[in-house]
Amino acid sequence: MEMPNHALIDCGRVLRENPRYPRPYKIAARAFCMLGKWQEALQKVSRANELFADESSIKLHNDLLKKLRKGDNGSYTAQRKGNSPNVHQLDSATKKLV
Repeated sequence: MEMPNHALIDCGRVLRENPRYPRPYKIAARAFCMLGKWQEALQKVSRANELFADESSIKLHNDLLKKLRKGDNGSYTAQRKGNSPNVHQLDSATKKLV
């Protein structure tokens, strides 16, 4: 996924038509991870898991919970100080979602 903002727009469009389809929530979660927005990613993957949980989305959910419990609230300030989680670690767990 090279353009996470475009992916979020596309996911929003799909979810307006069918809000019970889990795949756009999973893709949106991955896009938010790429943007460093961990809280939003957790919300999207949580919703996806409510609809249909699979191994990769459960792992992403657990990874995000760990990151947020460590004190990274997803803010720009935390990322600038170097306290943000490694996107590449989460990316490997989410590649199966796309």
